[in-house]
Amino acid sequence: MNSLGPVPYSDTFDLDAELKIWVSGTQTPIQKEFNSQLNIFEVQSVFASYVLGYDSSEGLIRQDKDEDTNAIAAPTSTSQDESSELDFCFHCGEQVKANAKKCPSCGGML
Repeated sequence: MNSLGPVPYSDTFDLDAELKIWVSGTQTPIQKEFNSQLNIFEVQSVFASYVLGYDSSEGLIRQDKDEDTNAIAAPTSTSQDESSELDFCFHCGEQVKANAKKCPSCGGML
């Protein structure tokens, strides 16, 4: 029996952790290390990235909210320059540019 109680679905865990996802047919796992204050959105973003079939350098871009809110468009540029790379905000889970210092959606420091 788990004496710690329920696991939160948002917020942070106060521990160091390592996440490994082993994929059938591969020799190397998808790996992410989290140093104290593990945010559940970080874990969710790792899973989402793999399940949706892209990593932070090949992220999907949301269309304007005036357009179809359920639609997701592929990047228009094949350039791998650093400014076009996407990541996820550790606070709210929204996509942000990989080199961003602050989330434009929630204002959280990255």
